[in-house]
Amino acid sequence: STVDDYVDGISVDAAIVMTMDNTSSVNVYVEYTAALNEFTVDELIFDNEGAQPAAFNVEVGYLMGIDDFETQFAVSYQGTKEASALALPEERIAIAASTLIADNTTLGIELSRDIDYEVGDGGSGESANMIVAQLAVVF
Repeated sequence: STVDDYVDGISVDAAIVMTMDNTSSVNVYVEYTAALNEFTVDELIFDNEGAQPAAFNVEVGYLMGIDDFETQFAVSYQGTKEASALALPEERIAIAASTLIADNTTLGIELSRDIDYEVGDGGSGESANMIVAQLAVVF
């Protein structure tokens, strides 16, 4: 449906980088985004009322050099609230690894598990596993 009026929102992001030595570091990222008010029922619904969606992400990564190739391992936990109408999972747990394989070229893989909202909350009540491989070239 069409959104007739915008809803105020807030987003808070934080990053902490702890350098261990010249070749490794621990990175922590925390993100939170939320609507400050409810949408109307005909714009975005949750539990037969206007939804007030929110989402968060917590990620911890370890960056290190392996044979002169920058390599990162990460784990993350993500969640949403009142976002089933947006086709977002209620929870996601993921692990990932990526490495620099050539100048400006990174190869990564991520394994994740999505847990959907219960049927009564507009979801499927199911879970799903995913594997994503990515080749990225920066230019």
